[in-house]
Order: sequence, then C-alpha cells, then structure tokens
Amino acid sequence: MDADSLIKRIETAFADVTLGDGVTPAQADALDSYWDSEKKLAAARATDCEKHWTEYTKEDIEVGLHEHCFFDEAGWRHFLPAAMRFVVSRSIESDKGEAWSAIQMVTIQPIVGGYDRNTSKRRRFPQKLRLFESLSEDQSRAVAAFLNHIAAQDVDSSDIEDAKIALARYWHLFLEDSTT
Repeated sequence: MDADSLIKRIETAFADVTLGDGVTPAQADALDSYWDSEKKLAAARATDCEKHWTEYTKEDIEVGLHEHCFFDEAGWRHFLPAAMRFVVSRSIESDKGEAWSAIQMVTIQPIVGGYDRNTSKRRRFPQKLRLFESLSEDQSRAVAAFLNHIAAQDVDSSDIEDAKIALARYWHLFLEDSTT
C-alpha cells in the first residue's frame, strides 16, 4: 500500500475517534515533568483539548511521541492515528526517532525475566493488550497496515526490525491478504 492510500486508510478508520476526558499531549508532557497539581494539568489540557486528532501540529505530535507512555487509554487511542499519519507522511531516512516512538506505542514488550509458568512463554504487558483491544477491527487493520508499511521500507533502519517485531507479537492477526 502506498503512503497516500495508507494515510487515507488511517484517516477513515479513526475518523470518529474523540479525546473525551483522555490525556492530551500537553498533559502527557506535564505528567512527565511531575506536574501533579490539578491546576497545572488543567492549564496544560487547555492548550490542546478541543483538537481533533487530525488538527495536531508537528510540535504536538513530537511532544506526544516523546511522552506517549503517559497517555491513558482515550489519549492513546486519540493520539495514535496522528502519530501514524505523521510518520507515514515523512521519509524514514529523515526520521528523528518519530517512527521508533510510534512503533513503540503499538509494541508489546516482554517483561524481562517474567515467564508464565503454565505456558513457558514470556508474559506480555496486560495494559498494552487492553489498549490494543480497545481498537475496532478496522482501526487494528490500519495499525497492521502502518507497521507493514514501515517493515517494507528498503532502507537501513532499526525501525524496520521493530515494526516486524510488533507485527509478529500481535498485529499480524490483522494483516489483510494482499490478493483480496
């Protein structure tokens, strides 16, 4: 799938996603800065709470990608399509870590040293699974297409391997047959 088609796919799949009471990029940045007062978090929210995810600026996206671990479920689901669209619209060669951050938003990391005694397999972070399962089927397919797009790039980048890992750990379940 070419970049323009993938961007349209992301925009269509996530068109109706709203933030609601979710954490905004500015709030995620405030949380990372240990702002714990409600007043400071409210001021941070006021800077970008009314935006639809398609209205995030490059600066909003860069902050959100840097602070993505501070999003709650609604904030993560609201920010994810903006991050994917931003990465797809740019060249991997000109990337400054944005692709890596976006890929990490959708990657299940094994718990170091943590094994499930019943299956002898590494346990996965349950909170990440909860985030992934909050997406619709079409949104999950858009994420898989995003990762597949990154994995198919013909450049020397660790992002390609990271995208392949994310696909293998979960998102391969949503890859579509290219012959259909």
